[in-house]
Amino acid sequence: MLPAELTLKPTFWKQREAVVLHVYACAPNTQNVIATACTKFGINPPYETPQYPLPMTAQLRLVQQLSPESSRGYTDYKQFNSSWKSTTMGASNGTTIGASGCAITSVGNIRGVTPVTINSELQQDGGYSGNSLYWGKVRGLSFKGNSSISDSLFSSYHVVADVGGHWVLLTGVSSPGSYSSHDPGKSYNPTYSSSQIYSVRLYYK
Repeated sequence: MLPAELTLKPTFWKQREAVVLHVYACAPNTQNVIATACTKFGINPPYETPQYPLPMTAQLRLVQQLSPESSRGYTDYKQFNSSWKSTTMGASNGTTIGASGCAITSVGNIRGVTPVTINSELQQDGGYSGNSLYWGKVRGLSFKGNSSISDSLFSSYHVVADVGGHWVLLTGVSSPGSYSSHDPGKSYNPTYSSSQIYSVRLYYK
């Protein structure tokens, strides 16, 4: 991670300059580029904008601000959405996505597809034991297995957490031992502490 502020000192600004800033986002602790951004802006010397004089030693100060949410682009579908809450789920009748679809909604949010799509795929693929899914049967995701929670997991895995009989997608580390979520059973997305998380299911990125 970059420092919160980064100061660059190019040559002294002698005239109006056009500056092109390229930003490369890399996977944690690597030089593997996962996203890029570019912007262009103008620099005016002090005689053009005396109300905003430049420093005597030319510099650019970049301030990094991070969202508490992960930037992976997870969807945030809710199991109680009226479009599918009454849909029967599982290998046997008797429950619905609205009542018991937290796990399939969470894995659907990793893939960016609705829980009704996940439900249909699992039914076709023998992906249910009663109304509980076989985690390794979810299409398009590679299942790693079960684990306990730790901050280091998020650099390598998508993390679905059991928070006491209810499954949520953890979207990142909010602060050490505290995790932001996309909670399919709530209209808002709580932050969960490690003490609230019983176990996690991991999918490879």
